[in-house]
Amino acid sequence: MNSINYRRTLNIIFAESILTYSGVFLCIPIMTVFWNGVGMDQFMIGVSQMMCAATLFLFDVPMGYFADRFSRKALNVIGDIGLAAVFIFYALAQNFWMVVASEILCGLFLAMSGGVDRAFLKIYSDKIDPSGELFKKKTAQLAVWQIISMCLTIALGMFISKHDIRLAIFSVAIPFLAATILALMIQDIGEKIVATHKNHLKDMLENLKYLMKNAEIKWLVYAYAIGFEVTHPIIWALTPLLVMVGVPVWLVGIGWLLWYGAAPLGALFAKKTTHWNTSTQNFVPIVIITLFSLPVIIAPNLATIWLFPLSGIAFGIVNIYIMPKIQQKTEEKYQTTIVSIASSAARIIYIPIVLITNYFGNTAPQYILLATVLIFAPLTLLAFTKLRGFENKQ
Repeated sequence: MNSINYRRTLNIIFAESILTYSGVFLCIPIMTVFWNGVGMDQFMIGVSQMMCAATLFLFDVPMGYFADRFSRKALNVIGDIGLAAVFIFYALAQNFWMVVASEILCGLFLAMSGGVDRAFLKIYSDKIDPSGELFKKKTAQLAVWQIISMCLTIALGMFISKHDIRLAIFSVAIPFLAATILALMIQDIGEKIVATHKNHLKDMLENLKYLMKNAEIKWLVYAYAIGFEVTHPIIWALTPLLVMVGVPVWLVGIGWLLWYGAAPLGALFAKKTTHWNTSTQNFVPIVIITLFSLPVIIAPNLATIWLFPLSGIAFGIVNIYIMPKIQQKTEEKYQTTIVSIASSAARIIYIPIVLITNYFGNTAPQYILLATVLIFAPLTLLAFTKLRGFENKQ
């Protein structure tokens, strides 16, 4: 076998991760307008998002297991090229059912490639620096560059959508096709799961039980799921709130630019506070979201709407804090599996919450924010309490 240039490959993984993470933001700011244009109300939007989340939940862990057991590279390539095809189909959607079909397919292919990039980042970083410091550094750098690239793709998508909304959705296929080419250049190294049963399902369940026997990993996964999803419902409030207070549709993208433009500040804050306890790190985003949500809930207008960048800061924070800690406590052979488990945990939370928050959003968009705060405050408090318990024992 040819010798591997680990640093060069790590840069390829870095670039591929940026493309797959930020490419979809070419169309995100205008999706609510597109959905309304094919006859969907806010609750139907919630149902379509639930279908994507449900598909991810069903396939995340099995696909993570197959990646760790057989080939991370194969799942990565299939997932990336599949997502390119999905967004071409999505751009042709004419009704609610075509949107639902697109979301289900999106969930399936996301499940294939979703955890592989993080696994490769950990594996290749550790080949260069076994201490784990390079992995932490690269994770933080990646979070910042992903957010910067999102801002650029939002600006580009805003320009494209001014001329043709469907073209903005179609254009998402391009970064995924580029990511497919990069994925083909990554060699599939790293320890693999060794099967102990002929039945893959039984093997998968045993690996899941093995990982979840570690109480600290279990609660870190829970904390990650809460932190990851706390900013998610708010995304569905941004576009309708901007439109409600009189922002022209073609300018809605500026609101998204401000939201994601603030996210690097959160990522930089997270980098500077890595010495904080995990419990505190997990608690900070919900405090920020509550502080920005209250004035918007009470009096939504052009002044309060622009508090949304504070939520972007919270988004930047949660992108860095917890997942690297989960990966560092997990053996190499389980890397994709543990990322998939964490992702599935987030979907369990998201599936009911996206329906609840968008149901209230049918009454008034700002109620999405109210429901988010009321739901996540107690969930975050539970994560804070459990993680503080482990920290006190150390």
